[in-house]
Amino acid sequence: MQVLIRDYSDNKNVIIRIVNMLNKMGAESVFWGGSDSHAIINSQEQYSYEDIVRSVDAAIIVLGGNRRRNMRGDELVFLDGEKYLFYECGVISGILTLEKCCIVLTNEKVLSPYRLTNYKKIYLDHATTQEDLYNWIKNVKSKINSDSKRSSRKIPYLVPIETAFSHIIDEQKKFKHVRVFALSTIKSATLLLKSSIKIEKATILLREFTIVDEFLQPSMEDSINESIELWEKIHESGSINNLELLRFDFHPTTGLYIFDEQYVVVGNVYFDVRKEEYSFDNKEVLLIDSTSDIGKQYINKCISFFDRLIEIYS
Repeated sequence: MQVLIRDYSDNKNVIIRIVNMLNKMGAESVFWGGSDSHAIINSQEQYSYEDIVRSVDAAIIVLGGNRRRNMRGDELVFLDGEKYLFYECGVISGILTLEKCCIVLTNEKVLSPYRLTNYKKIYLDHATTQEDLYNWIKNVKSKINSDSKRSSRKIPYLVPIETAFSHIIDEQKKFKHVRVFALSTIKSATLLLKSSIKIEKATILLREFTIVDEFLQPSMEDSINESIELWEKIHESGSINNLELLRFDFHPTTGLYIFDEQYVVVGNVYFDVRKEEYSFDNKEVLLIDSTSDIGKQYINKCISFFDRLIEIYS
């Protein structure tokens, strides 16, 4: 396990102390920052900061600073190089996630203009410093193992909807919120009715035709009504605790199934020339999960799109 040490203290003894503690915990240190290399790896001349962050498993940001006194004469410590701090913390947490980032402060008087309230903080002048660092390292290793197991499972990206749903339910049986935006959902609702899935809340947004609707299809109306009955059956079976059924009045080109912030299934609505009907392509859907940064971003965009529709049609 490699841990990046980003030094804002410019204090050789502080860095060596942290490195020694990490070594005892089986973690290798990669150093970045400070006016002295401290005989630790310093690679800023060869690689970009983002490259270094991507090459490690976790990061520690060491904060120290110049001593000043306030008007009451109390000694406070302000950060050196603070103009870079917010940007670099954003880069580190964006690439590694907050769980794999830790801020080590040389003492309790160190102040930051940005506070960084969401980060794990460890104070070097506390009696529990080594224990706190050990527990953080332990949690990071657990997170790395969990991420490794998930990423090692190959997501079958373009698959029939049966395969997509089977993969999702095999990975995770319980979901807090499932969001569905679709033309009709007979196939998917039938699959979920027969599955072992448990959903705290399901928000289902289905097509509603108007009398003057140019896309009006009596057969599709029947399919949508049947879909509603299926969702109600899933609710009655206890698989869905809270069911919200809503309707929208425009013709979609895609269908979305969003499972928490973990998975999204996307499919196309196509027109069958022979039957002169629109339908959802169940034979080939796109399955995306949250194991990658791009996957997380896409899922969040889908949730934002869905929530905007809910604001309009609820």
